[in-house]
Amino acid sequence: MFVRIFVAVTAFSFSSLAQTAADLNNYFSSSAAPTFLKAAYKARNFEPIFSRDGHWTISINDLEAIKQAIKTHGLSGGDYKIQNVIELVQQNSATDLNTELFVAENLVKSVIHTVTGRIDPRQINDDVKYTPKEFTQWNLLATVSASTFANLYNQVSPKNKFYSTLRKILARLSDIEDRNLWANIEKPATAVQLGQSHPSIAAIKAKLNLLGYGISNESVLYDAEFDGVLKGIQLDLSVPFEKGLTKDSKTWRLINSEIRSRV
Repeated sequence: MFVRIFVAVTAFSFSSLAQTAADLNNYFSSSAAPTFLKAAYKARNFEPIFSRDGHWTISINDLEAIKQAIKTHGLSGGDYKIQNVIELVQQNSATDLNTELFVAENLVKSVIHTVTGRIDPRQINDDVKYTPKEFTQWNLLATVSASTFANLYNQVSPKNKFYSTLRKILARLSDIEDRNLWANIEKPATAVQLGQSHPSIAAIKAKLNLLGYGISNESVLYDAEFDGVLKGIQLDLSVPFEKGLTKDSKTWRLINSEIRSRV
């Protein structure tokens, strides 16, 4: 429905406009044009990125690669209307200036957010002391094509060790989510102490191993190794150390958290 309505509107508004450098240059001469898009197209002398002369230059495979790249950098395709973009390309072979700009607005924005982040903390709380990052790699937009656009995410992303580690963690969590491995665990009715056994302990060990805790056995025994892992989790959560595992233990914040919230 979105695509049919969108195309109907754009066909009426821009039926006489092919997506050429001259058309884009004319569009961006208006002060109402998005600044970030103008910078992107100016870097390439206003040459189109995703379409030309009424036809798409981007394929569904290109878009799927972009969708995956967005995900691997911790962003959500839904924030950039990726599914709508895919449907637009799938269902309409003809393009115009507005369809080029619709795709560009969402995809270029996602590349910028790989560098700057999607949310400015200052919009949440005025007390946040934060200097936002600026996107400066406009030169990469000068030569990018529809088929190479997915490569931009790795090119612009931070190269420090922290970001690399964060991506590895994200990849692990995304894999857990995609394979539906994150199941809720029933809390024991009574406290389970060191040296005791309970069926939930085996499930907890397996779940923590998914996160990389490296517990050597996934038995039902609450052993010293498992106790040490729980103490480490409590330290990370900044909660007091607890003796044993109860239904009210703060450790459940991790054990039964929603995997999507962690991603």
